[in-house]
Amino acid sequence: DISIKEVTCDLVAYYPLDADSSRGNGTDDVTTGETLGSEEITKSVTDSWTGNGLTVNEASTEQAFSGTQSLKFVTGSGGGHKGVISNSFTSVLNALYKIDFYVYTTDGDIEILVYQGDGSGTSLNISISVASNQWVNVVKYYNEEAGGASSSLKFGNNTTGVTTYIDNIFIKQKIQNFGA
Repeated sequence: DISIKEVTCDLVAYYPLDADSSRGNGTDDVTTGETLGSEEITKSVTDSWTGNGLTVNEASTEQAFSGTQSLKFVTGSGGGHKGVISNSFTSVLNALYKIDFYVYTTDGDIEILVYQGDGSGTSLNISISVASNQWVNVVKYYNEEAGGASSSLKFGNNTTGVTTYIDNIFIKQKIQNFGA
């Protein structure tokens, strides 16, 4: 049976089912059911990122997932972790963070490190396999183990001569789930 009822409440907001809705200092993502805090990375892919062990570290028009540029780096020879590092940001002890980005690499691996806010180590230090020579979306969560003002995000690869492009980067604190 179908019944019709009168609705007496006002429509407060409309959220499309396939997009984010902005709110002051964060985002309610109706596609994932998450409430996220503000963006922590203030550098875009067109800004100069700090790098080590690289032969190239630049904004590039050779590949871009969206827009016209991405962050490009090419690993050099020598030991140690080679890659690019974001600006420092203040992290909250025991908070859950979401990292979301697109990567295009000639190697098939990408290393992701998040340095702890107190400078004592890493809260995330992983190497993941991705498809080579195509854009791949990577989403990772981590728990901040030592909050403070010295957190930063690093992308890299320890193999010499690997070309990597990064685009659409964000890292945000996960505030809560609001969906079922």
